[in-house]
Amino acid sequence: MPPNFQSGATLDTRPAEKKLKDYKFKEIVAAANPVNWVEKSESEWRKFPEQNQDGSGSCVEQTVRKLAGIQAFLKEKQYVEFSAGFYQLRSNKPQSGMIGVEAFDIWMNSGIPLEVLVESDNMNDAQMDDIQIEQYEKDIAKVFAISGHVGIDNGDFETVASVIQANGHSSSRQSKVRISLSKLVRDILLPQLTLSSTMERNTFLSKIRHTLAASRAISSAKSSSRRVTGLPAIQ
Repeated sequence: MPPNFQSGATLDTRPAEKKLKDYKFKEIVAAANPVNWVEKSESEWRKFPEQNQDGSGSCVEQTVRKLAGIQAFLKEKQYVEFSAGFYQLRSNKPQSGMIGVEAFDIWMNSGIPLEVLVESDNMNDAQMDDIQIEQYEKDIAKVFAISGHVGIDNGDFETVASVIQANGHSSSRQSKVRISLSKLVRDILLPQLTLSSTMERNTFLSKIRHTLAASRAISSAKSSSRRVTGLPAIQ
């Protein structure tokens, strides 16, 4: 490892009583299913868009961002570009790096924003901390919140592989409840957008239509709908 190497995954400094509330895979499953290892050529690998954290310590939040996009792909067969902008919600800000479990707690409690609205690529720590996230962008982020997360002990590669084997395939089941574009715009966006100029409003709505049409991954949030259930989180 290079002498100046610094990991963005910081030590879990949460109080002991808070750690006791974490859900562990080994506590809810008697044993992981055996892994069926299959060798594949590179042409058969499943690949997703690259992300660039520009030397920032946001790798944990970048991982959550990628996991959310893959989850959308598995559910809707469309990859969604989410944002790492909620990196600024970390408890150790402005220090670099992030607690792994905390990143998933933020996803569960606050959701995850769309990259088209909250740009986060090619930014250092200071730039990411300075991102101005509007209330309507936070409201949209909550649509993509997960209902919970489950931790796997560090170094347990076989269990990680088993979870991926069990969950890492496209599902033909569709979300039982969706938010239509018209409902999303009417109930969440328009109250904010009425304060903007017509040109700004039309530009924004154009972005939203393009993003939602491509993703088809809108599931309803909390009071008006059911939440998206995420894959067990790897801590």
